[in-house]
Amino acid sequence: MVEANAIDAPRWLRALLIIAAVATMALLVLLPLAVVLGSGFAKGVHAWFAALAEPDALAALRLTLFTAAIVIPLNAVFGVFTACGRCRASSSAANACCSR
Repeated sequence: MVEANAIDAPRWLRALLIIAAVATMALLVLLPLAVVLGSGFAKGVHAWFAALAEPDALAALRLTLFTAAIVIPLNAVFGVFTACGRCRASSSAANACCSR
């Protein structure tokens, strides 16, 4: 039995599958974004800025920025440790990405 390889597929089929995948992902991302922005600005930009000045909104923004200030550096540190650990565990990739 002959196995088909993705490279052996016709060029038009690969292009069609790529277009379908990109369109699906765009729909899954852009449609909810449009709904959120549409409902957020339904009463106009002035109402949005007025809501942003509320004490609860300001507290939520401060909490979000505080959390991001903690999580982003931790994510970077753990990501580097994970990459080095994976790289050292794989003998074939060890020479490519990590020095021993």
